[in-house]
Amino acid sequence: GGHRLRLVFYAGKYSPALGSIIPTQDIQPLVPRSAACIVLEEPEHLTWYHSGRRWIRAFDRYVPVVGVMHTNYVDYARRMAGEAASITLKRLNKFLCRQHTHTCIKLSGAVQRLPREQICFVHGVADGFLNVGRRGTDIEFSKGAYFLGKALWAKGFQELLDRMQEHVTCCIEATGAGDATGDGSSPDPATPLPAMVQHVDVFGHGHELGEIKAAAAARDLPISFHGPKDHLSEEMVAYRVFVNPSTSDVVATTSAEALAMGKWLLVPRHPCNVFFESFRNCLIYESPREFSEKLVHAATNNPHPLDAAEIGMLTWQNATDRFLFCCSDTNMERSKKLGLRRVASKTSWMGYNVGYGVYSVVRKAIDSINLFA
Repeated sequence: GGHRLRLVFYAGKYSPALGSIIPTQDIQPLVPRSAACIVLEEPEHLTWYHSGRRWIRAFDRYVPVVGVMHTNYVDYARRMAGEAASITLKRLNKFLCRQHTHTCIKLSGAVQRLPREQICFVHGVADGFLNVGRRGTDIEFSKGAYFLGKALWAKGFQELLDRMQEHVTCCIEATGAGDATGDGSSPDPATPLPAMVQHVDVFGHGHELGEIKAAAAARDLPISFHGPKDHLSEEMVAYRVFVNPSTSDVVATTSAEALAMGKWLLVPRHPCNVFFESFRNCLIYESPREFSEKLVHAATNNPHPLDAAEIGMLTWQNATDRFLFCCSDTNMERSKKLGLRRVASKTSWMGYNVGYGVYSVVRKAIDSINLFA
């Protein structure tokens, strides 16, 4: 008598320009007519190239459409293509989410404002990570700090290098071990670093790894690069603190995994980290000095064992309960617009389809010309 979950796969292709997989077919016909609820993972992403019926009008009856926004595409656009591209994408995403969903669940407030939005972390952590955390005081922490992530500047590496340079400067100033520059440049490499300076091991791979390693070496930072690594390996279990200064994530999966493994988590005060703030092992910093002081503390002291409530917050069961609550009738807005608002919504969607149709025709014509040129 329970509900059945059906997973539907669609054809798609990778777009190097967008760094994303884009649908190459109309997805709506794949959804069974008997569907009681439709969940669009990355609703803006799925509808960038969608034309035809709006998802909220895809059926002859009312079927709630829930969007779940996982990725901060607006921030990535700003970093890679500039402010104008970021503003354009932000407006497009807002328009598409209004047209296609009854409610949008954002994993954190780090994502742009959306129509009929709800903020809720509806992700959980795999049992393998939680089983490590359940070991409590039996975990042997023999290493200090680490960072794990895809080696891209947009994934927090610029922030990591900046924070570590500030950390070195703060330690020099605190111990009087040498002359700190005070201007954001690296201290004299000939000057021995104070013993309190913490080293960070970095794990991950990506096409910008070479640039990142060169930048860290140019600043003579206490950072080592070790390539990709399974987060659940015993080598990773031994680290005390996961350092994640990134602000481009909606909510970092690796941060949740580190907490589940019973580690300290050192992160900036930012909307993407709000869910973690209630955990005793979450260390929030708001300044370079706070980052430095808390890094030293975390790398030299064992974290608190996870309690039952903290473990429960990270389970998929708890995340599913939060998701179902967001989808409940009391939280779902049917958005049955009346009068001028409904006409305006339909008219704007018709205009979007006309514009998209013209764009598609022109694009195909240009591709044909290039083919025979």
